[in-house]
Amino acid sequence: MNKIDNNQLVSNKRYCFDTFSMDPLLLEKELVKHNIRFIKNYVSTRQSSVVYSFFEKDIEFVNSVLSEIEKDSLESEDKKITKMKKKTPEVMQKKIAISILVIILIVILFSIIL
Repeated sequence: MNKIDNNQLVSNKRYCFDTFSMDPLLLEKELVKHNIRFIKNYVSTRQSSVVYSFFEKDIEFVNSVLSEIEKDSLESEDKKITKMKKKTPEVMQKKIAISILVIILIVILFSIIL
């Protein structure tokens, strides 16, 4: 009988990504860096997607890489949201009002001193 090596079995788990997302590129970069072999297929149903398959032995590593990618993308999304909040019209109006008040106070102080 032939013994099947569990490390050479392709996992049933599939990872699907949007074609235009940065996640597949980041994933592939890490996989290549760590010499992880993968199978990549392009699927087009309603929208184009990339589907990855891995060997059973690599699933744990892939999951850890994906969790890091997700964590980083959430952090960058939070940064974008806070940056957008800083640039709202209300915030800009407050900054302009404060700067005008500071200029008026400076002018008043100079006029009192002189």
